[in-house]
Amino acid sequence: MQYLDVYGLSKALLACYTGYFAQQHPKILSSCVTPGFIDTQMTAGYGASKSPEQGTLAITHCLFDELSGNGWNYGSDGVRSPYHFMRNPGEMAYDGNAPF
Repeated sequence: MQYLDVYGLSKALLACYTGYFAQQHPKILSSCVTPGFIDTQMTAGYGASKSPEQGTLAITHCLFDELSGNGWNYGSDGVRSPYHFMRNPGEMAYDGNAPF
């Protein structure tokens, strides 16, 4: 298995666990964030375009803003995003319904 395949699998499993944890412990607010493709040592040479500072938007949102739900995923723009398909920054927030 390639290095990035393992990384993607670990992110998917963490996202699933976040939703499960939120169901099992509803009084503990938990969220998952996707900061975007950040230019770091790990992504060097792969075309990442966001700075580490730009990658903090979703994290800052989850830490300091009022969140409407528990166990949700937030995209790089700090807006609720789905796990199962792409939502680009600036698009409408995910409403929880499958698009198909």
